[in-house]
Amino acid sequence: MEYRNRETVVGGSYASGAFKISRPLKADLSGQKLLYLMNPGGGYVDGDRYRMEVALGAGAELALTTQSATKVYRTPKGRVCSDTDIRLADGALLELLPDPVIAYEDAVYFQQTTIRMEAGACLILADAWTPGWSPSGRSFRYRRIDSLTELYVGEELQLVDRLCLRPDGEMAEIGELEGYTHYGSLLVVHQKGTQEAVDELYEGLRNAVPAEGIRFGLTSLALPGFILRIMARSTEDLQRLTAICHDEVRKRWLGKPPLRIRK
Repeated sequence: MEYRNRETVVGGSYASGAFKISRPLKADLSGQKLLYLMNPGGGYVDGDRYRMEVALGAGAELALTTQSATKVYRTPKGRVCSDTDIRLADGALLELLPDPVIAYEDAVYFQQTTIRMEAGACLILADAWTPGWSPSGRSFRYRRIDSLTELYVGEELQLVDRLCLRPDGEMAEIGELEGYTHYGSLLVVHQKGTQEAVDELYEGLRNAVPAEGIRFGLTSLALPGFILRIMARSTEDLQRLTAICHDEVRKRWLGKPPLRIRK
């Protein structure tokens, strides 16, 4: 993606196999663009491997989302892998906002995301994980979800975030999901993400969260920004709190209105 004549344009794109990319749409009135990632195949199956590369030039602004939830079906012989490489130049803004990953019975899913950004870039990266249907009616019948995120500023590694869910034990125990069924996160890196700004954001979220059914934490990073982590009992609660936090970041730090994506 490139910034030309006061708006972001697609400098070049390529997709093959099950991956498809929509035509660019206007995300807002600032020139930011919106793209949908589409998978006409309906879901990921045993042995699938997906790779995505996203590069934003200086000043380019992009919101990238999926058309629907990512469904990972049974992988009796192997696993499904998804690799994403992101490069952000100075002044670039990427909002990567996929729908939840739904892991069905006997599924193994590995995801790796590598971000290389310059100090003046901004990143908003969401993730959500939910258990899929199983014939027994029980949750957590997938075998493994493994997600690794690495973030570099310049050549220096600034963040490593790892999530590994293996329901071979009791997922309701302390140190696991502790009675919750859905997990989500929102990673935000922005120069305005000072400790004071993160504290103010936390207070606003705390007042917006219901007393029961959801639990969250907001962690400051070694660089300006934070990670929001959420445990909930429904996709709706997970997405609602993520949207509240995202809206506040856009308003306070980006000076933009809420991003409303039609699906």
